[in-house]
Amino acid sequence: MTLKFRRRRKGPHRAEVETPAGGAYSADHPPSDSTEVVLLRVYHLLIVALFLFSSASQATDLTLQQVDSGPTTTASTLQAKIVEGVPPLMCGDLVCALKDRSHESLPEDRLVPVEDHGWWYAYGPDQDWNGMDDRLQRIIVGEYESVSPTAIMGPDGRKTVAIVVDYAWHPSESDVILLEELLYSHGWVGQDQGSRLFVFDSVDRVTVDKVPVSALLDVWSLDGVVVVEQQNVMVPMLDKSVPTTNVRADESGIPRAHEMDPSLRGDGVVIAILDTGVDNEHRSLNDFDDVNDDPDSDASNYADPKFVCGFDATQFGADPNRQDCEDPDDENGHGTHVAGTALGTGGSERQYVGTAPGAYLVDVKVLTGTGGTNSDSTSLGIQWAINNARTNWGGDSTSPLSNNSAQGIQIISMSLGAFGNPVNQDDTGDNGSGISAVMSNRAHDEGIVVIAAMGNDGQKRVPSPASADHAIAVGAIDDRDTTDRSDDDIAGYSNWGPRDDDGDDDEWDELKPTVTAPGSGIMAPRWAEPNPVPIGDSELADNEYQSLDGTSMATPHVAGMVAIMLQKYPALDATAVSVGDRDPAKVREMLEDNSEQKGAVTHPDLSSVWNEKYGFGMVDATMWIDGPSNRAEGWMILQNYNDGSDYLIAGTNAGLRGNLTTLANNDTAQVSYDIFYQRIDELSKSESSARWTFLENPNGTVPIQSDGIFFLTIPIPDDIHSDNDPVVLMRLSLKGLNSTGASNEIPTFFDFLYGRYGVTMDTPTGITSLDGVVDVSGDRTGFGEYALEMRLDDDDPWNTLQNFSSDPDWDCMETAGNQECDEDAPQDNEEPWSVNWDTAEESDGERILPDGRHTIELRLVGENDYVSDIIERDVIIDNDPPAPELILSSNVMISQNGVEKSSAFKETYLKIDVEVQNIGDARIRDVPIQLREDSALRNEVNLPILEAGESTWISLYWNPTTSGVKTLEVVIDPANTNTQDSEFGNTVSIDFTINERPAGVDLSVLPGTIRTSPDIPYPSTFFDLEIPVYNIGSEAATSIALKVEYESDLGWEILEEVNISVIPGGSLSKVKITLLASDPGLMHLRITAQPPIDLDWDNNAQTYWVPVIEGTLAGSRSIGVLGSDGVPLSHTISGSEGHMISVDANQLSVHRVNDLLDVQTCRTDLEGRWGGSLATATSNDGLSHIVWTGRVVDEFGFFRTHLRYTTIDESCQSPPSIELMPPLLASEGSYFGIDLEVEDGTVVVAGYHRDIFAGGTYQQSTDIFLAHSETAYDEDNWTITKPVIADVPTLPGTIHPLDVEIGEDFIHLLYTRNHVDDPGIWYAHGELGQSNWLFTQFVGPSAHHPVLAVQSSEEGDEIFTTWIVDEGDLDRLIITETDSSWQITNETSILAPGINRVLLVTVDDEILVVMDSLDPLGESQIGLGSISDDGAGFGIRLMLGTLVDADYSSESDKLVILYTRGDSDHRLRGLVYDSPTDTSSSNIFDRLRVALGVDASTWRTISLAGGGLCILANLLLLGLFIIRRRSSTSEISVVMDTDSDDIEVLPEEAISVRLEDEDVRGDVSVVIEDDVVEPDIEEDTDSESSEPLSERAERRRRRAEKEKQASLLRDFPQPPAPGELALDSDSMPLPPPPGDPSISGLPPPPDPSSMGVLNREVSCSACGAVFNVKGAHLMRISCPVCDESLEV
Repeated sequence: MTLKFRRRRKGPHRAEVETPAGGAYSADHPPSDSTEVVLLRVYHLLIVALFLFSSASQATDLTLQQVDSGPTTTASTLQAKIVEGVPPLMCGDLVCALKDRSHESLPEDRLVPVEDHGWWYAYGPDQDWNGMDDRLQRIIVGEYESVSPTAIMGPDGRKTVAIVVDYAWHPSESDVILLEELLYSHGWVGQDQGSRLFVFDSVDRVTVDKVPVSALLDVWSLDGVVVVEQQNVMVPMLDKSVPTTNVRADESGIPRAHEMDPSLRGDGVVIAILDTGVDNEHRSLNDFDDVNDDPDSDASNYADPKFVCGFDATQFGADPNRQDCEDPDDENGHGTHVAGTALGTGGSERQYVGTAPGAYLVDVKVLTGTGGTNSDSTSLGIQWAINNARTNWGGDSTSPLSNNSAQGIQIISMSLGAFGNPVNQDDTGDNGSGISAVMSNRAHDEGIVVIAAMGNDGQKRVPSPASADHAIAVGAIDDRDTTDRSDDDIAGYSNWGPRDDDGDDDEWDELKPTVTAPGSGIMAPRWAEPNPVPIGDSELADNEYQSLDGTSMATPHVAGMVAIMLQKYPALDATAVSVGDRDPAKVREMLEDNSEQKGAVTHPDLSSVWNEKYGFGMVDATMWIDGPSNRAEGWMILQNYNDGSDYLIAGTNAGLRGNLTTLANNDTAQVSYDIFYQRIDELSKSESSARWTFLENPNGTVPIQSDGIFFLTIPIPDDIHSDNDPVVLMRLSLKGLNSTGASNEIPTFFDFLYGRYGVTMDTPTGITSLDGVVDVSGDRTGFGEYALEMRLDDDDPWNTLQNFSSDPDWDCMETAGNQECDEDAPQDNEEPWSVNWDTAEESDGERILPDGRHTIELRLVGENDYVSDIIERDVIIDNDPPAPELILSSNVMISQNGVEKSSAFKETYLKIDVEVQNIGDARIRDVPIQLREDSALRNEVNLPILEAGESTWISLYWNPTTSGVKTLEVVIDPANTNTQDSEFGNTVSIDFTINERPAGVDLSVLPGTIRTSPDIPYPSTFFDLEIPVYNIGSEAATSIALKVEYESDLGWEILEEVNISVIPGGSLSKVKITLLASDPGLMHLRITAQPPIDLDWDNNAQTYWVPVIEGTLAGSRSIGVLGSDGVPLSHTISGSEGHMISVDANQLSVHRVNDLLDVQTCRTDLEGRWGGSLATATSNDGLSHIVWTGRVVDEFGFFRTHLRYTTIDESCQSPPSIELMPPLLASEGSYFGIDLEVEDGTVVVAGYHRDIFAGGTYQQSTDIFLAHSETAYDEDNWTITKPVIADVPTLPGTIHPLDVEIGEDFIHLLYTRNHVDDPGIWYAHGELGQSNWLFTQFVGPSAHHPVLAVQSSEEGDEIFTTWIVDEGDLDRLIITETDSSWQITNETSILAPGINRVLLVTVDDEILVVMDSLDPLGESQIGLGSISDDGAGFGIRLMLGTLVDADYSSESDKLVILYTRGDSDHRLRGLVYDSPTDTSSSNIFDRLRVALGVDASTWRTISLAGGGLCILANLLLLGLFIIRRRSSTSEISVVMDTDSDDIEVLPEEAISVRLEDEDVRGDVSVVIEDDVVEPDIEEDTDSESSEPLSERAERRRRRAEKEKQASLLRDFPQPPAPGELALDSDSMPLPPPPGDPSISGLPPPPDPSSMGVLNREVSCSACGAVFNVKGAHLMRISCPVCDESLEV
């Protein structure tokens, strides 16, 4: 075969191979018939990729936010998708390549998205999956023009479009600016010229109209844009109808919902009508009683207005965040008709009454008078409704409502939908991914029931917003103008379903419509058409009505019915509950399960009821008001069984009597029984799917007497109750057995209601002062007939306070769950009770109860002689007239820049804080409070209101202009304008010294932390030091020498000196100096400011400790998952990942923190009622350990404080939490100030236990307890030791948590006592399991905030502590190093103004001190210090903010700090230490791991397995190559670099290479081709002397030298040819001449022209190739065929 080398000057080398057929192919483009080679190459690439995957994943510990699964193939590997019927998206003459829309990580400068990642892959109108709405593609190619109602003629000659720009993240201001700049470049008119652009809070989308068609492709190309939607054009979906729904009685007089319960009118429920506006002055819509209801344009003029608020979303500049109410008029008539159908009163005639006449009206205008409107208005209207879902219309708005009877918005009714495709008559609508549908889902998430029309196309089409997953989609029924439901049929214009699939796993979402309702010939209020000439006042709607048809008319019927449902079952109102419990889906489920089925079942695989046109049926109000059916008998009967209406009482023994029937077998001798129970959530399921839970106890077998009678005595458990999902039914299963115990009868079931009794008393609370009529209230649980009884003192008789009765109401149970039902519920579950008790009641002119202390006793008595335990309350009767009484606390705090001061210089702004308390028993309003300096008024504020028993802090401000001792007075109501308040305690005074600024210069170098740049100096690098120097004096300081010294072994050495020209009097100057950092450790610096003259030289010098660390302080990462009310509490890190705990409204949540400090919420159910105490720790196995206090309601309805422990692993999974201590009633005590430590598998929890009764008395005591376990996951293996420290005078809320540490020798404690004799910090140590520790020592007088760290050494436990001591104007941080016997070896004291929180973090042999304090300007800052062999000190500022927590991971060698910068600005920041190898990674394999939901440890196992497979595959591949090489008969193509001079290359001539391998056939020739002529070798000799030659130029120089030598040789005569030279062998014995045939193995003599360049033939031992080498100096060369290194 022929082997060719092709010399190329530029570009990559490429092998070309001659095939036996003479053809050639490039490795870039293999021929089709070389399948084997191609497959081999592909296989090799796959193996390499797998190997890289394995290698990279070994070093992967990164966790990113888990995203929803979408298409697994990235855009980079996909070709553009061409869909028949959809014009392709063209980029020039080519189809646009698919855009990469994966966005698996969030850029640092982008906002966290509010929608799920990857939602855009399921966007409906995007069949070609490119992110551009197919309808826009049709417009781009000119199939039709824009349908936007706001379209104008664009600069491109096309009508503009209205679009929605969807982002992968929440669009920020920078995104909007980029979008606007792009649009302007295409001639967009902008918002100033009437274009509407909105950024929505609830979705990651921006709407904009008047967009030139030419801009669409550029918008689609923007970074982060995942979909460009076309805005839908929303259009309206146009007294027998109400009776048809069985809401009101018809002419037959059969009672319906209104008649069965006249109060069911939707009272108090607020319905938002999103439509063309509503003329709410219509007599059917303006008020409730229809008295004095003349039409009036001002709704506030009615005594009982129905209209509460409105919003016009169609106006330019509409703002959904606006606070005031609008009253948009109806310009079409559609909205007024819809509103009247839902909630109209029918006027005084009560003829055309709406479905819920008692409901309130909110008018949200989203459609213009023409009807067709861009969908941005609908989305804005929904956003406004979301923002007002919990608005108190009577108090928090400009609503005409004057009371608090209307709260928020419970229902959105939308009789509108998206206009169909103008060129596609088969348009099936939307799959719920468009903005209007998504906004509807957001409203559902806020607890609002969303109801939308199916549309009037008369075809299979589900438009937006009816297509939303959670929307109740309503079709229309033609009632044939009768109330007879039997002849009702689907209206011909009503759309049907199912909806287009959105690609998720919930196929139930596609079942649209949900229900149907009357929509034909609906009589409802008529609007007032506007004057054609706008002169004078506009027309007002009066009392006229009109008939309209459409699903628009059906939708408000359902909206009104839902209002009635919410009134009857208040627990269904999801807007009235906390965030985690908002689930308006229960309303939809109730409609689905309680509608009259119509039509054949069309999708039996999904539902046994649903029909594509009728949905789950025709709405029927009576179906969720009626009751249950009865059961039948079997082979036996229970004699005292009343068909399911009997109760089994928790905690009692149920006695049942039964007998066999004639159907029983003759050998039935025994009856066995088992008990099952069913929780309330199962009641809404079908009989076949409802789950019954088996009880292991009780069960048993009883004999049957000779007369066939048997008796059962069954203990009814009282421990199966759950507040969230209570037990409602118990099922008794009876089986007949023969004498051998074998079953011989079919099991028979008897269902009972499960009953519980319980009572709590919430008010009055213990030791409460009472007067007049008092509300005595609480919660009660009961069934049947029961009562509450009360008495005062033991000798008084019991008096009945209240009687209760409970009868079955199945509808309540099947819909409201465990929430409140009406008075007819089968089990009154946590129902409130309340009675008025007149404490001032008189008899014969005298009070029955004299003022003083009394004991209230309360009990519950029920059926079967049930009597509850007695509840006691001690109260104080005080019937003197109520009055407020304000007093001022004597503790007046004067501060400057946040630091408390005991004196100040004049002309300094000071803040005076004082506490005001109302110790009276009435509120007080509008009280002036003055600050006086020596009786002269200096500042005054107004206290607007202060309730009885409450207190508040008042801030006043003062700028003293003269010096001296000033008498400051804070005076309440100096003019005594509020006569109710006595003058007692209304004045507090304090003497405060104001100093003259010294007449001269007085420089002070301020203590505390010092700022460096970079924030942490790196060893042996330069850093800037910012030194705060304050001139206290009144005169300017000039010519100041600032000296920086460094403490070394030789003492203080000068590092730097600078001169400062001037520092004005009374001003602060920050001086920057550049220094060289030392080796890692602490730099102890002394800063001295030396002016020529100074009044006080004592404050001119200050020392600082600057940690020098081999690490980098990364940028801060904002935490965006907490919301406005979430507060971070702690952060732990183990390995490269960690967890953060936060609280929001007492709900504890767990968040996962990855290596990049991205935060992802993974659990929101850790604790629902946090008790205020929490501690965390980490262990080497990657677990975060958490202990916290919380509150739980016990079976009697009492709140108890519990202490729980659990762990969280890397994947955010945790075992059930463990109850460490017995739950305590509030009257019994509490747990607080807890801490947690984990070491080598041992977990230790310590805390304070406050015992109020302390042996049965009110002499409360507080002890310290200890809990520990070596197998913490096992509840039975915990050991509780109490007390370890007894009688600690401390109360909750007055101290910081204690600190517990595990040492080699002892368990160590640092805690606080508040005793008046010795307040401060105490130290103690002891052993696990040992109570009443003996070693305790008072170590920190008047100190607070104890922090402890322990390190083990050969001498025993080394203890490091910090605490804070207040010293007048400044705070001082004390750092102590000691041993277990408290023999102090080192103690450091540092001034730290405003210090608030301190943490000690162990980093190898060093302990970092992290704390926050105040900088010279009063801002909170976080600083860093160190305790090491170099000493202990604190000196540099890391960042502004307030410290929350900090933790260190030795595995990733990183310190992570959690801190806040404001109310909602929470951040994480990492200090990453230099490591020998950096195993962190943020590559694609990390993202793949997170997307698959695999934790880091499992991922490592998978990676190791993958690596092993890769190695095995590569070994197999190597073997394959060796086999192929030995058996190959094909020709070889070799690529070589011919710049080398070591191999002779003859241009245009073949070099014969012999391959001596016996398996290789044929000759091999090597050809070198010169594609490019080399330039002249001559070099400029002048340049050689100016600078060294490059390697390439040096090779050229050597070749030139050799060429000169060869030219000299050519001048000599030619030597004779071999064999021609005649020599006398006798006279000159010479060896045989070269080439003599008798001498074999020698090469022929060299050519004379090549003399001086010796040629040698070399044979390669590896591949057998033979080639020539020139140059005698060469000793080693590489084979040109196989690169084998050869000796020559």
